[in-house]
Amino acid sequence: MELFMKKPTMALGLMSGTSVDAIDASLIRSGEKKDELLLHVQFPFEKSLQERILRLIREPQMHLAEFTELHYAIGKAFADAAENTIQIALKKKLLKKRSDLTAIGAHGQTVYHDPEKKQTLQIGEGSKIAALTEIVTVSDLRAADTAYGG
Repeated sequence: MELFMKKPTMALGLMSGTSVDAIDASLIRSGEKKDELLLHVQFPFEKSLQERILRLIREPQMHLAEFTELHYAIGKAFADAAENTIQIALKKKLLKKRSDLTAIGAHGQTVYHDPEKKQTLQIGEGSKIAALTEIVTVSDLRAADTAYGG
């Protein structure tokens, strides 16, 4: 018998790929004998938001005020996806209560990536996600990876 039993942790992961078609949300339970994917859902981007993101990726010149607004709009879209996922999980009894969720991990939307230079930029304000969901949110995960040479 183990001296210390790990308490299961519930976390919600959010990301969107380079196709910018949807936000993927995955609810996981970790800390027992194995990690378990409990739920995976996708939430399509609003067409206008998708077009703005794709325009930035294709033509990376944007006024700073417009860029900042887009950064927060993506954060809001991620928060909405998180909230919808939480509601689905509660309805399906995958979460007993909202406070069972330990954290949200939000990758963000990649708008620039140069592996040779080890530079990357993901946008989608994590503080917006945390404020709207009232759940601890860790974001901009890829920047640390590239800073350490990944």
